[in-house]
Formats: sequence, C-alpha cells, structure tokens
Amino acid sequence: DPSVRNDAAQAIGQIGGTEIAQDLISRLESPNVEVRTSAVTALAWIGADAKDAVPALIKTLKSPNIAEREAAANALGSIGTEAKAAISELVSLLDSESANVSGAAALAIGRIGGIEAVPDLIARLNSEDFYVRIQAATALGEIGAEAKAAVLPLIELLQSPSGDDRKAAVTALGNIGVDAKAAVPELVLLLDTNSYVRDNAAIAIGQIGGTEAVLDLISLLKAPDVEIRMAAAKALGGLGADAREATPELVALLASEKEPESRSEVIRVISQVGGTEAVPALIELLKSPNAQERHH
Repeated sequence: DPSVRNDAAQAIGQIGGTEIAQDLISRLESPNVEVRTSAVTALAWIGADAKDAVPALIKTLKSPNIAEREAAANALGSIGTEAKAAISELVSLLDSESANVSGAAALAIGRIGGIEAVPDLIARLNSEDFYVRIQAATALGEIGAEAKAAVLPLIELLQSPSGDDRKAAVTALGNIGVDAKAAVPELVLLLDTNSYVRDNAAIAIGQIGGTEAVLDLISLLKAPDVEIRMAAAKALGGLGADAREATPELVALLASEKEPESRSEVIRVISQVGGTEAVPALIELLKSPNAQERHH
C-alpha cells in the first residue's frame, strides 16, 4: 500500500539521525523501485543530516522512474546547502517531460541556494506549465536577495491572470527584499484585488520597505472594503516607524472600525508604527470592555 509506505518513510525520517540515513542510503541500490522511492522520501524527512546521501541522490535524479526523480529532487532540497553538488543535474531537470519533476527540481535549487541557477529559474517563469512557473518563482524567493536579477521578470508575472502566479511572484519579491523596490507600486495595486493575493502583497511591501508607498497606503485606509483597509494597515505595520506619518489616519481608522477583529488589527499596526499622536487613543482603550483591546 503506497500510503502505508509513505507514512512509514515519514516516521523513519522524523526519527532521523545519521545512522538511519546510512541505512537508507544502502537501500537506494535496491532492485525494487518502490523500496528506493520510499528510502528517498525518508531521506527528505531527515534533511541536512542526510548529506552523505547527496551523491546517491544525484544518481537517482537520472532514474527512468518519474516518481523516483521527483522524490530525489525533494530530498536534495531538504538537505539544503550541503547538496550544492546537485545543482547542475537539477537544472537539467527543469525541462523534464514531467511538470512535477521540473517543479521539484526548481524548488530544490531554491532551497539549496543555487545562485548560479538564477538565470535558469528566471527563464522558467515563462513556462507554459503553471506549476513550473510557481515553483520557479518560489525558488527565486528562497534564494532571496541574491536573486535580485529576477525582480523585473517577477513584476511581469504579477500581470498574470492566474492568482497562483501572482501570489508566488508577490511572495518571491517580498523575500528578495529591498532590491525589489521597483515592484512596490504594483504591489500596492494588488491590495485592491482578491484576498488570495492581497495579504501576501501587504506582507511583501513591509519586507521590501516600500516607504514611497505610504501615501498610497494611507488612501487605501479609506477604502469601502474592510479587507482592503486591513491589508493597507498591515502593509503600514510592516514598514514600522518608516510609516509614522500614517499614525493620525490609523487612529482615525481605529475610531471608525466597529468589528473587534478589525479594531485589534489596527491597534497592532499602531503599536508597530508608533507616534505620539496615538497615545491618547491608546490610553482611552485601557477603559475598553474588550479584554483583547486592553491587552494590545
């Protein structure tokens, strides 16, 4: 039963340790593909402690079995930086006949920190397969600031009609950080779209430090949709003291919001942004019958 084997592999991997890893490595030579794949899956759960498996897993990337290749890519990604020797072989899988294998290879490159493969990952942002595009974007985000060459291609991906594409691009841009400032105007626009992308855009603005967007975010605090108001507030909170000019508007927002959850979010943001203008309103909250508000 495949599900039983997967559960067993997970359990073995979670127990972990280099001794168990060595035993699993020996099973990669089994003539039974199911045994090999289960061993690879367990090695993925072990992670960095399975670094001695890297040469065998690189060999497994050449298996004719799709599931085995995918599992090997996942395991190498879980091992992380100790698997850098696998980068070139993983790059060769980015155009696999299986989107699952290509996607797993892309994500593994990101988790390993394959800076040298950034151009290859950027190229896959234009893949016809949505899963490959998403995993390539995610991988670039995993690499972070060293993937700054991807900023413009990721901004282009923000124009995709697919919410999955946009969400992956937003998250990647946030992880790239300050070098992704060119994306901030587009991220602000995404605060006015569906909730699937909105929260990630708010977080990304804070990660990037898009202080030039403060005025636009302040204007969104007056949006008729409460979710847009809260997303704009969250983005301002992520900017911290750099968004202090928004404090009066945040205090006004606190006064106008009626839902306890929204009020709590605004209070949290005010505490992040700071500013003496907020002190009277915060002191008044000490009298609130809502214990959560008093706590904030």
